[in-house]
Amino acid sequence: MQTRAKTGINALPVGYQLGEYTIRSVLGHGGFGITYLAQDTHLGSLVAIKEYFPQDFAERGANSTIHPRPGGNVSDAEIYSWGLQEFLKEAQALARFKHNYIVRVLRYLEANGTAYMTMEYEEGESLTRYLKKHGGFLSEPDLLRVFLPILTGLHAVHDAGLLHLDIKPDNIYLRRSGLPMLIDFGSARQRQRHGKAETGRIALTRGYSALEQYPGYGGVMGPGTDVYSVGATLYRCITGREPVDSLERHKTVGQGKIDPMTPATRFDRPLYAPHIRQCVDLALRLQAVDRPASALALQNGLMGKEAKEEKSASLSVLGHGSGFIGVSDAIVKPQRKSRPRGFLESAFLFLLAIAALAIASVKIMTDTGRLDEIELYAYVDQVQALPYDAGREIKRLIDAQLGIEPVIITPVSTATPQRHIRPKRPTEKPAPVFNPAKTIQLTLAAYAPVTALAFLHGNGILAAAYDDGVVNLWNAETGELISNLVSSKESLGTMAVSPDGRWLAFSVNPNAVQIWDAQEKAVVAKLSGHAAPVMRLTFSADSKQLVSVDRDSGIILWDTAEYKKIFDLPKARHEILALAVSSNGRVLAGADLEGGIQYWDLAGGQELAYVPAHKVPVSTIAYSPDGKWLASGGQQHNLKLWNAGLGRDDRVLTNVPDDVNVVQFTPDSQWLLLGGASPAVEIWNVEQGQVVHRLAGHDYGVSVLTLSSDGEHLATSGNDGKILVWK
Repeated sequence: MQTRAKTGINALPVGYQLGEYTIRSVLGHGGFGITYLAQDTHLGSLVAIKEYFPQDFAERGANSTIHPRPGGNVSDAEIYSWGLQEFLKEAQALARFKHNYIVRVLRYLEANGTAYMTMEYEEGESLTRYLKKHGGFLSEPDLLRVFLPILTGLHAVHDAGLLHLDIKPDNIYLRRSGLPMLIDFGSARQRQRHGKAETGRIALTRGYSALEQYPGYGGVMGPGTDVYSVGATLYRCITGREPVDSLERHKTVGQGKIDPMTPATRFDRPLYAPHIRQCVDLALRLQAVDRPASALALQNGLMGKEAKEEKSASLSVLGHGSGFIGVSDAIVKPQRKSRPRGFLESAFLFLLAIAALAIASVKIMTDTGRLDEIELYAYVDQVQALPYDAGREIKRLIDAQLGIEPVIITPVSTATPQRHIRPKRPTEKPAPVFNPAKTIQLTLAAYAPVTALAFLHGNGILAAAYDDGVVNLWNAETGELISNLVSSKESLGTMAVSPDGRWLAFSVNPNAVQIWDAQEKAVVAKLSGHAAPVMRLTFSADSKQLVSVDRDSGIILWDTAEYKKIFDLPKARHEILALAVSSNGRVLAGADLEGGIQYWDLAGGQELAYVPAHKVPVSTIAYSPDGKWLASGGQQHNLKLWNAGLGRDDRVLTNVPDDVNVVQFTPDSQWLLLGGASPAVEIWNVEQGQVVHRLAGHDYGVSVLTLSSDGEHLATSGNDGKILVWK
C-alpha cells in the first residue's frame, strides 16, 4: 500500500505513477500548487512537475483527485475552473519559450481533475536557500550576477505579453553552474483582473507583491508590477530584511505617517554602489507610474546608468539596450541631512580653498607676464612634490604614535624653485582619417587557417598567426617573408600586438607567453604563471599592460615594461572567445561561449559585471578608440553597438551577415570594419548603423582582419587560403 509523503501539504505519494512519470519527492509548494521531482520511466531522466492545486479553493479526494471544496463559497468552483484554464494557458505559453533564464516547460497533461506542467529539472537551489547559507546577503558582484540575467528573462516574458506576478527569492532558482532561472510563473494569480476577487481571498506573497495586486488598489497590473517584486527581492538581498507589505505601507502613509519600510539608501552595510540602492528604492515606489517602466529599465539602472529621484528621471531609466560597459562616475548620491563638519573635514576644505587661490594666483601671474613658462613648470614640479613629502612626514608622526620604529624622513623642502628648462608636452595628434576606398596591394599565400593578423614596427611588418602555432612575419610593403616564430600548437596560434606596434605577444609551451620586441627583433621576455595553455591575448590601448586568458579561464594582467605579473583577475565564468580593453585602460571585456560579456576592473582587479549580451556565442568584441562604443558580434546575424557612456544608445544592427567573425573600429572611430560569412569586408558607418562600402577580394568568408594604426593598410584572411593587404 502506498503511503503519502509526510509533507503536511497533501501531496501525491512517493512512487505515484503519473502518466510516464514516477513521483520521487516534493520539491516545493505554494498557494496554487505543488512541485515534484519525478523520473521519466521511458527516458530515465529527471523532471520537475508542477501540479495545479489551489488549496484555498480545492482539496484532494479519493484516488488523488482534486476538486473544489464542497460547501464553500459558491464562486470557489468557478475560481478553480478558471484558474485551471489559466494554468493550462501558462503551460502553453511557457512551452514556446527557449530562454536561458526562464524555466523550460517540456509538456503538460491533465489528470486527477487537475493539470500538470512538466519542466526540465536542473540541480541547484533557490535564492532563499542560498541566502540562508551565506549570511542572508548577496555581495554586489553576486547581486548583479543573479539579477541582470533574471531581468533579461523577465523582459522576454513581458515582450510575450505575460506577467510573472510572484517574483521572490523562492522563485529564483540558482543552477549548480551559477546561472539563475526564473521559475513558478503565476498567471493563475491574475484572476482579480477577471472579476474573480469577490470572495476577498487573494493569493499573493506579502512583502513581494505590488499594491495593484490587491483588489481595489493601485489600478491595472503590468510590467511595473513585476518590477516591484524584483525590487522587493533585491531589497531582501542587500538589507537582509524582509520588505514591508505594500498594502501596509500604503495604509500607513495614507494616515499621514512615515513609510514603515526603511529605504535601501539608508543602509550602510554591506557595501553596495549608491546607484544600486537607489534603483531598489525606485522599484519599490507604491505607485506603478513612479517605478522604472520595465524590466529593461531596472536592468539599465542596476548597471550604472544615472537614476534620479524625480518621476521623469525614473522613467528615463528605460534605455535601448542592456549592456554594461563601464563604471558610472555620475551617480546621484542619496540626500543627507546637514551635519557639523569635523576638524579634518574643515581642514581639508581650508586646504582646498588655499589650492584654488594658488591656482588663481598662478593664472594671474602668467597672464600678466610676471611668471614665464619655464618658471611655471618649475613651480608645478615643486607643488607636485609637496603632497608626497608632506605625506611622508605625516606617516612619521603616525608611526611615532603607534610606537613604530622611526625612519629617516627628508624634511619638506622650502627652497625657492629653481629655473630649469622643461620640454613642452606634446600636442595630442588628431586621429587619422580613414578612407574606405581601398584596393588590394598584396596577395600572400596562407598555408594553414589564419587565426590572427596584426601590423607592428611602424606598420612595416605584418604578423600572421596560424592554427598550427607558426607566426609568419612579412614585409607589409613588399610581401617578403622576414622570419618565422614558433608558438604553442595547443593555443591555436594565439597572438596579439601592442597598439604602439612594438610588442608581439604569442603563446608558447608550457603555458607561457613570449614577448617579441619589433625594435630589437628578438624575444625579450617569457611570462610564466598560467596553469593551462594561453588561449586569448590583448594589450591595453597605451601598450603598458597585457591580458592573457588560459584554457581553464584563468586571467592574468601583466606589466609589459617590467615583464612581470600585476595580479590575477577573477576567473571567467565561461570560455572566453574574444577580449578587449577600453580606451582608458580601466575595463576589460571578455566575450564568451554562452553569449555573455564579462567585465573586470583592471585597476582594482575585481569583476564588475556579467551581462547576457547575445543568445549565441559572442565571437568578437572591440572598443572604439574614442571610448564611446563597444561592438559585439556572433552567429545568426548578431551585431550590436553598446554605448560606453552614460547616455546609452545601444543598438542592434540589421542586414548583418549570417556569421560575424571579427570587428574592428578605425582610428577615427567613424567606421566599423566587419568580417563575416560574406566574402566581402563590410565597412559600416557607426553613427548611421549602415554598410557604406564593401571590399571584394576573397572567395569565401572573412575570418580575421586587422587595420594599421594610421588607417592606411588593411589585412584580411579567410577560408580561401589567401592573406590580402589593402591600401
